[in-house]
Amino acid sequence: MVVDDRQSHDSTARHGGLERPQEWQNAVEAVAALHIAASRLASGKDAALSLLADALRTGAQRRQALLLLSFLDPAYTIALADLLVELAISHRDGLLIRQILGRLRHVQAADVVPTAVWRTLNEIGDDDAYRMLADLLNHLGLHEARYQLRNRALASTDPYVRAVGEEIDADDDGAVG
Repeated sequence: MVVDDRQSHDSTARHGGLERPQEWQNAVEAVAALHIAASRLASGKDAALSLLADALRTGAQRRQALLLLSFLDPAYTIALADLLVELAISHRDGLLIRQILGRLRHVQAADVVPTAVWRTLNEIGDDDAYRMLADLLNHLGLHEARYQLRNRALASTDPYVRAVGEEIDADDDGAVG
């Protein structure tokens, strides 16, 4: 059998010098195992929600809990929406949480996310929280809630929070023009 050396060389170069990288195979197997584990975990929803909430709160296993949550039915995300929105102000986890919340249907997100945003802002109302949550609302297409957040920011006595409201105004003006 004749082997085309150019094709073999191209394949080797694409994979960093390895024909079949073991790391890739390990990753694929880990994702498959995660999918199976998530399916099994779903059989005990109440216990799973409790374990997920604990892991999200403590932080030691937060990343793993978020990744697992991305494999579970969106009903888990809805049940944990308050906690997820509170954690969405984290620069470390914010993007992954946006992706998880983004799996919800628009009507589901509209039912749970704005309420969770207001609760979070009542507890942690600094300019960074406003900015991160405005981005979350924008990402989810929750424009009415983002408009309400903007109004709340503009009415704030904190000049940094007011600046977030002004940034939202400027973003909206730029999008229209």
